[in-house]
Amino acid sequence: MFDTREETSWNSDEGTPQFITISLEEPQKISAFSFQFQGGFSGQKSEVIMYSADGVQIHQESFYPEDINSAQLFQIVDSVRDKPCSKLKFVFQSSTDLFGRIIVYNLQLLG
Repeated sequence: MFDTREETSWNSDEGTPQFITISLEEPQKISAFSFQFQGGFSGQKSEVIMYSADGVQIHQESFYPEDINSAQLFQIVDSVRDKPCSKLKFVFQSSTDLFGRIIVYNLQLLG
């Protein structure tokens, strides 16, 4: 999911919600993120939750991916872009797959 190779991916289990948690080695300012799903296995109603270095939640924001194979860019609201975060959690409340599965080919964090 992080190597930008099309032959590798992250696959969830069945059911909802599904989530991906990323812990950063050093706090970073995140202004946007990009997901590339496999069509038919995309997240639908989703949210990103950001945490500070001391584990305090600093932001929670919904995003709604399309059911397409192309990379999709999601901007973080301006008021949070200057706050360094140490951990992000992407929660997929629903999926385009009948069984709730998610397949991610690429995830990028942009600062």
